[in-house]
Amino acid sequence: MIKNSLLQIRIDNDLRNNAVALFDEMGMDITSAIRLFLKQTLIRRKLPFEVLSENDSFYSPNNLKRLDESINQLYNGKCQERQFGADESTKKTD
Repeated sequence: MIKNSLLQIRIDNDLRNNAVALFDEMGMDITSAIRLFLKQTLIRRKLPFEVLSENDSFYSPNNLKRLDESINQLYNGKCQERQFGADESTKKTD
């Protein structure tokens, strides 16, 4: 017989209510969703999803555009080598 363990967490009411509503739409309760999360984390040996932030500037349109430009420069051989030291100098290479 499998022994069960009690897991208690504190979360704000809005997060809980929104999660309960979403999981209900998916046909599961919050306990099943948490159990699924834990099992998938163990199977994959990492979080089973990509972690994003609503305010993460890394994924902002401006930053994604700059990343694309940098990747294109790299592929076209027009990259900059940056050496950071005491003076944080930048040296351009062709």
